[in-house]
Order: sequence, then C-alpha cells, then structure tokens
Amino acid sequence: MKSVNFKKKPGRPRKVVNNDFVLMKSDTEIKLEKAEALIFLKNEDIANLLIKLDNAYKEQEAMLKKLDECIYDTIHHCSKIEMSTGEITLHDVDYCVDIIRRTLHRKFSNKLTEE
Repeated sequence: MKSVNFKKKPGRPRKVVNNDFVLMKSDTEIKLEKAEALIFLKNEDIANLLIKLDNAYKEQEAMLKKLDECIYDTIHHCSKIEMSTGEITLHDVDYCVDIIRRTLHRKFSNKLTEE
C-alpha cells in the first residue's frame, strides 16, 4: 500500500473568529431607553399619587362622618342644658364648639403629620 500524503495548499492563513466585539447603540436608541425609563418612573409616581388620593377621600369621608356626629352631640347637649337650666349661654355654646374642634384635631391632625 501506498501512503498518501496530503499537503495543504499554500495560501493565506485561516480567519480567526473574534467574539470580543462591542455593539454600539445609536443616539436615538439611547434616548429611547432614557425616555422609557422616565415614563416608567412617572407611571410609578402616578400610581402612588392615586393611592394617596384614594386615602385622602376615605379620610375626608371619615372626617365628615365624625363632624356630623359631633354636631348632633352638640345639638343634643345644648338642648339638655336648656331643659335643665332654662337658658343657653354663650359659654355653653363656646364649650361645645371647642369640644368639636379638639375632637377633630385629635382624631385627624396626627394622620396629616405622619406622612
């Protein structure tokens, strides 16, 4: 048997594949990514503000309900004073209004300062 010797043909060397390349983004792509990030942050801000608005409406409803209770109690208290003493003085009315103010302030002002 004859041995066959295969020799490479002379020519240029084989190409070397280099996978260490960097893909550069265009200015438009960079601006688009920044704009999308800003939109995402703004949407989060809007969602947080909507939650706060919802909580404010709930607190407003609770405040109006408590105010109605206080006014009813004041009317009842003043009528009891009139029945027992025969008259209502300015001091009696001032006392009842001060109770309303203190009650609402105590119940709702702490929530405003917590945030």
